[in-house]
Amino acid sequence: MSELIFRAVDNVHTDPAKDKVGSYKKGYPVDVLDDGVDPGKEVIPPNFIRISCPELSTAAARTYFQMWARRISYSIVAHNVALDGYRVRVKNDTNSFNVSGLGKLSRADIETLLTNWNVTVFSIADNEVILDVSIYNTIISGGFVRRNRTGIVFSEVNYVKATGEHRVEIDFSATAHTVDAIEGALTDRGGTFIITDVPTKKTQVTFGRDDVFQALKRDIEFKANRVECLRRFYISAADVDFVLAKGGHITLTKAQLLSKFIDKLSE
Repeated sequence: MSELIFRAVDNVHTDPAKDKVGSYKKGYPVDVLDDGVDPGKEVIPPNFIRISCPELSTAAARTYFQMWARRISYSIVAHNVALDGYRVRVKNDTNSFNVSGLGKLSRADIETLLTNWNVTVFSIADNEVILDVSIYNTIISGGFVRRNRTGIVFSEVNYVKATGEHRVEIDFSATAHTVDAIEGALTDRGGTFIITDVPTKKTQVTFGRDDVFQALKRDIEFKANRVECLRRFYISAADVDFVLAKGGHITLTKAQLLSKFIDKLSE
């Protein structure tokens, strides 16, 4: 047995971006309690309504409390071992966008995702992009190094095809970067420092292809995965008003309650 609490009026934040992802709107489910549990003295009309459903467990009810969030997935189309280059497909998960296209990857999204990573777009299709990723070019990119690269000279000393290990020399003698700054930034990326000549500000560091690829993926996911809306499911304003007219609390069967929910992905 469960009792669902819904917002009966809009919450509004002055910041439109925060309002979209953080404000409970009229009809949004707010909480679910075991039937008979006191929801608290604040959970009353006109701000909230309650719908009891003896046939629906609290665990099943929580299915309708999920956010609408964009999530992306990856698949490797091809790997050129000789050059250590990948062709990678990046696309939205099916439940990330609605039938009107809201939430899909756009060209502007893709351009933002790839900023400073030395990645080439091979093709763009509806809701997906295919990228060409060179592991070495990714290593020397601003997105990977996370430091101003002006004056830094990179050169690949060795690449072991069997293991995917890249050994790179970094000459930062023409910059104000310290050894600690460079080593700190690249150790966090999985780099192992082999030789460091402090006076000349030159160092050699090795990277595994998996560490480099994962760093790129994490950055893309951080930028691409986003909340589109605080709630994916909601009930209509008319249904909220009906409950308010009944005193703010009604009881429905499972079938009746579930028929009230509207899925934003179907809009």
